Formats: sequence, C-alpha cells, structure tokens
Amino acid sequence: MFKLNKNYIYHTKSGSFEKNPFDPANRNALLEKLRKEWLAKKDFSFFVSGVKQIKHLFFDMDSTLITEESLTVAAEALGVYDKVKEITQTAMSGKMDFAESLRDRLSLFAGVDIAHFRSVAEKLKLTPGVGEFTQQAKQLGCELHIVSGGFKVVASRVAEEIDVSSICCNQFELVNDRLTGKWFGHLVDSNHKAQWLKEQVKDQSSMAFGDGANDIKIFEAADVAVAIDPQDEALVSYADGVVHKQNFQFINQVMDSILCE
Repeated sequence: MFKLNKNYIYHTKSGSFEKNPFDPANRNALLEKLRKEWLAKKDFSFFVSGVKQIKHLFFDMDSTLITEESLTVAAEALGVYDKVKEITQTAMSGKMDFAESLRDRLSLFAGVDIAHFRSVAEKLKLTPGVGEFTQQAKQLGCELHIVSGGFKVVASRVAEEIDVSSICCNQFELVNDRLTGKWFGHLVDSNHKAQWLKEQVKDQSSMAFGDGANDIKIFEAADVAVAIDPQDEALVSYADGVVHKQNFQFINQVMDSILCE
C-alpha cells in the first residue's frame, strides 16, 4: 500500500513539478476550482491528496495503460479505420452509448480471424511511465487490475507486461476462430466496471485510472480517481487528479514525492 493521507496539492506549473499543503477542510472547494481551471486551460496536471492508503489500482486499458485504442489499430489493415475511429471518439466523449458504439464497431470486424487481434496486441505499446509506476506500486504491495471495455485477447498481452492480479474485459464471440461481429457474454460497460471494482476490493481502498465516458461509474466507486488525458470533459468532475498528456510521468513524480515525505 502507499499512503495518500497527507494534505498536498501536486501540480505542474510552467513545466515544473510542485507540491503545496492545503487545509483539508477546503479540499472539495479546492478540487472544484482546479477542475474548472483545467477544463478552461487543459495545459497542466494536478492531483489533490488527503484521502487514504491505497491497496488496489484499477486501470482502463485503451488510451490509458496503452497509447492507442486497440480496435482502431486493428482496423487499419482492414479498410475500416476511419469509421472505427469516428465511432470510438464519439463514444469516448460521451456522445454515444457505449453498447451502441461497441455493437457498431464490432459489426465492421465480422469474419476477421482472431489471429489478427493477437498480432495487433503484440505491437501495442505501454503508455510512457506505466511500467515504472506499476513496478513501484507492486513493490509497495498494491494489487493491479485491468478493467476495460476493450477485449481480453489484447488485455491478456498487456497484463503480461505489468503483472496484474485480475482482468475484467469484453470478449469476442467467435465461430471457427473468426469474429461474428458480436461480443460474447456480459457486456463490460461503465456500470459493470464499477460493480467489478466493488467485488474485488471489498473493504480495502482503491484508485482508478481512465480517460473516457465509460470510466465515470468506476471513478465514482473508487476512493481516488485520476483522469489520463480525458476525452470526456464530464469525467473531470469525478477526478481527484488530471494528467493533461497521455503519460504517467506526472503520476511517477507524485509517487516519488509521497515516498519521500
């Protein structure tokens, strides 16, 4: 576990990392001010501590743990890239229901061999700083979890790199190793992600990382939440911190500062 119970604001200012103490009685007002400022400028990162010790870390996968949207990458070689990208961005910004968006995207992959997605998974890169952060968190006794509306064939490959305790993702429906254009089993949407977090942590503390509309419910369920280069402005309202670039460098700076306190 690592402690977040000291009352500090961690933030970037003019490109430099700073931390400042604050009165815990003003935490909610301070958070609201920082959220509004971020939405107006979107050129800095911040995190407001003063919560508790953290045992469980929950990560969205696409555009959070990894730098890209895996379905969009898979679409590049199939001639449906523009359409998949458009639907993905619309859903991530909260302008389209997740189930509807996933149904529309999967229909474009009907007949594709699952081997294509295994190949794509091998090429995807971790977001800069993720490896360092997750390694340090594991050394401190934290448990890592991937909880994503993405697909398990990709998440399983990502999990190998950061040694997670569990994965909750969607699965492709297959017939003779080819996608039918539908998902198999329960849909991992925003509500399911939040419920799964609660089942994993029980009475222990949790921290969630994500970037889109499908992460709002899990942000509400977690004790602490950090938005990574958020695509849905509504997500910021549920975040204790926001990283303005797709990079965990700021999170690592916060971690290093906390460990030195």
